[in-house]
Amino acid sequence: MTKYEQLCKEILEQVGGRENISFVTHCMTRLRMNVKDQGRIDQEQIKKIKGVLGCQFSGGQFQVIIGQHVDEVYHEFAEMTGFQTEEKEEEKAEAAKEKFSWKEFPNKIMDAVSGCVTPILPIITATGIIKLIPAYADPSGRVGFYGTNDFCGKCRILLFPSLCCLVCIEKV
Repeated sequence: MTKYEQLCKEILEQVGGRENISFVTHCMTRLRMNVKDQGRIDQEQIKKIKGVLGCQFSGGQFQVIIGQHVDEVYHEFAEMTGFQTEEKEEEKAEAAKEKFSWKEFPNKIMDAVSGCVTPILPIITATGIIKLIPAYADPSGRVGFYGTNDFCGKCRILLFPSLCCLVCIEKV
């Protein structure tokens, strides 16, 4: 018995068996399946399986969140179900294939905004703390350590739009 054989058996059982799956692939952390009948999937039981971090339907696929070792699980699952194994698909390529949906539009906007702001949160927090020190220590904030501290805080605030642009470029 291989390392992930039991995990694959349990997932296969809870998604309704081999006959309910039409296609299997994976991304960085998820095992993705196109299923024929969504009603046959017991999501609560899948979430209870040891080694599964969660599951959801997204983009017309059923996704089982496995984690970083999904590649090994995928190969075992594909071997067990008889599907051909494929190379990893980039999430950008999958996103390009998805049809536009007004239902998913707000989620995509929130994903883009949070993806751009989250990496900058430590800078925002540090700026707030740096700006707070001169406010309490010296209300004028223009001399010595306090003036320098105030200047550093202002620089980070002034550079915030540039940092946002850099993170957006990386995300896109």
